[in-house]
Amino acid sequence: MRYAFGDEEPTVDVWSVRTTGMAVIAPPEVLDAFVERAVTEDSVVIRVSDFQMRRHTYTFHLDGLEAALDKLTCR
Repeated sequence: MRYAFGDEEPTVDVWSVRTTGMAVIAPPEVLDAFVERAVTEDSVVIRVSDFQMRRHTYTFHLDGLEAALDKLTCR
């Protein structure tokens, strides 16, 4: 998986793939660093390859993420 905040070079991380091939799970230390950075950014572009090796690109707008995370009781 690759992701980039703004115009910076993409970060490449290895995330575990669920047995269904329909989801990935970030290691805790990677997830913590990603969320810490995400709350300070406007958007993130994520590029992934699915179980059939097709590439997909998604852009997530992060407006309001920090306020939303503050409302979660599990954090």
